[in-house]
Amino acid sequence: MQTDRIPLAVGVTGHRTIRPQDERPLAFSVKRELTKLREQYPNSPLIMLSSLAEGADQLCARVALDMGIPLVAVLPLERSEYEKDFQGTALEGFRSLCDGAEQRFVAPAAEAAPQAPDRDFFYRQAGIYVSTHCHVLLALWDGEPGTDDGCGTAEAVDFALRRSYHPVISAPLFAATAVIHLYTPRDGRIVETAGMTRRLEDDETWRALMDRTEEFNRLKSAPDPKAHPLLPEEREADEPLDRLEQVYQRADRLSLRFAGTYRRILVLLAV
Repeated sequence: MQTDRIPLAVGVTGHRTIRPQDERPLAFSVKRELTKLREQYPNSPLIMLSSLAEGADQLCARVALDMGIPLVAVLPLERSEYEKDFQGTALEGFRSLCDGAEQRFVAPAAEAAPQAPDRDFFYRQAGIYVSTHCHVLLALWDGEPGTDDGCGTAEAVDFALRRSYHPVISAPLFAATAVIHLYTPRDGRIVETAGMTRRLEDDETWRALMDRTEEFNRLKSAPDPKAHPLLPEEREADEPLDRLEQVYQRADRLSLRFAGTYRRILVLLAV
């Protein structure tokens, strides 16, 4: 993973059950959105944050790895305990993706735990972490609203856009996150084609943050010293500017010399 540039984090949330006929168009849409980000911010490396749950999480993780995008596994529970939620090919997929992730950790709790927390509490904390630590959230769901204390995709979208959770210490911190909704139908509620994409609450603040990050990364990774206008020692020779710089340097030396003389005179007068 790149360490000298600021990565653009892409988070994932979505349905655990995806119809077989929808997997291909959804994978195509995910790849298209990731490609757009790469083309729009070519100097900023992408990473993907995912809990690797069955369905949307694993689908997006596979696309990311196929594109050479590093994967960060944000688990709701310790790996051995979390594996109990998988069976068959989903378990094989989880193990493979988890082994292929560059980082793996259990999401810290953002909210106060109840006296006897259930699994949904820990899934919710993982959703909060992914949704609030990414620049872009890919949401593969049918668009149905969630509940105040839920742990599903609709709630994760609200975490990203409205910070609708209850942190232990203080109010939720502001962050600029864009949500890309990739329509993922469920049986009996099909109103659009799988993979249809729309942006939710496009924000100027988000664009400004992304543009500044890209500019920083461009300057950081530029091989040509001319690309660093803030480094005068690396610019091309410019005779008028060089003469002006010499004048400034002489003025600085004269100022320091006369300042020393002035201080000595003050000391003599004081004595």
